[in-house]
Formats: sequence, C-alpha cells, structure tokens
Amino acid sequence: MPLPPPKPEVYLDSDCTICHEPLLIPSSHEPLEPSYVIDDVQLRCSHHFHKSCLLEYAVSSPDARERCALCRANVLDSSAAFIVTVRTETGHIGTMDLGRDIDDQLYFQAHPNAERAQVFLSLMAQMDFDEAEKMLKGEEQWGNGERLSPDVMYETGQTTAMHMAALNDDVEGVQLLLRYGADPLLQDESGQTALEMAREQDARKVIPLLASASDRHLSSTGR
Repeated sequence: MPLPPPKPEVYLDSDCTICHEPLLIPSSHEPLEPSYVIDDVQLRCSHHFHKSCLLEYAVSSPDARERCALCRANVLDSSAAFIVTVRTETGHIGTMDLGRDIDDQLYFQAHPNAERAQVFLSLMAQMDFDEAEKMLKGEEQWGNGERLSPDVMYETGQTTAMHMAALNDDVEGVQLLLRYGADPLLQDESGQTALEMAREQDARKVIPLLASASDRHLSSTGR
C-alpha cells in the first residue's frame, strides 16, 4: 500500500489519517433511518484511523508495521506490541493488540487458501450451511472458482469441520460434509476420529451417520 497523500493543511482528528474520510460511518442496516457507527482506532502518537485503513497500511511493509502513516513515529510499546485505543459507537473506549490482526493478515496474504479454510470452518461452526456449501462448490462470491476440500483443518489441533459437527451432534453439518466427500476417518492431533468424538460425547443423532460412513470408507479404501 502506498503512503497516504500529503497531510492536509488542517488535520481533523474526526477523520481517518489515511483516507481522510470521517470516522463516523453511515450504517447500511437501516436505510430509511440513517444511523452511524464509529470506526476509530488511535495510535500512541494520537493520530486516528479506520481499522481497515490502518491494517492495509500496516501490512504493506515491515516499516509500516512499526510507524504511524502520518508522523512516522514508532507506534510499538516497550514490549514491541502494537497496542491501539479503540472507540465504539456506544462510547466505550478500550485497548487492543492490533499486532495479532496484522500478523493474521500477513499470514493469509502468504497463504490465501488458509484464509478460505478458516472462513469455511467458521461458517460451519455457525451452521451457515448455505454459504459453506458455496465454498465447497467453489461458488462463493469472493472466491476463485476452486472447490474447497471439506477436510480442511483448524490451524491448531488438526480438527476438521466433521470433528466439530460430531461434537455438536449436528446432523445437517455431517450430512453436508459427507455429501462433498469428507473423510470420516481423519484423526485430530490426539488420534480421535469424528465417530470416536461423537461416542465420547454421546452425540446420539450423528453416531449412526458417522458409523455408516466410516464403514463405507473402510470398505472402499481398505483403511
């Protein structure tokens, strides 16, 4: 991301330092009754940004991750954490470590399929099966047309959507994953399959589905 345009003659702390648009953003949820949300992230140097603008700038270069886009002051604290002050529409003011979000953005830039996997797992956890199925078909609006494997795993634990569906006794989730060829015999890092998790949790609705799918998979693969 290039550096922002030259500093305006009059800097307003009610505007984003990068895009110069107001920090008070019209909400699209109630078009007949206009409302606003506050997107205000403040750095240690006191300059204000939209979170999305600051994230886009911060991942543009190693130097940008450490310095304000306007004054170029070092924004990291003594422990090298990127701590910012956040103000919400409710008037609440708190702090957060934006460095974690920046590191996530950098990781997903380097591993674009990993971001798709995490979005899919999140959709499955929320039981938003229509959107999850679009990803399995490669038809999500922002995708590249490539079908997503139903066996993608969380970043830690080697847990799949099938494991989580088993734990939640989620029949619809299990059926969707099996329909798109999910492997019911995959193990998490502790060596458990989805069926073993379901039995441990007494998830009675999904146990027959997973048992039958496991038997079919064993017969077809010899595993």
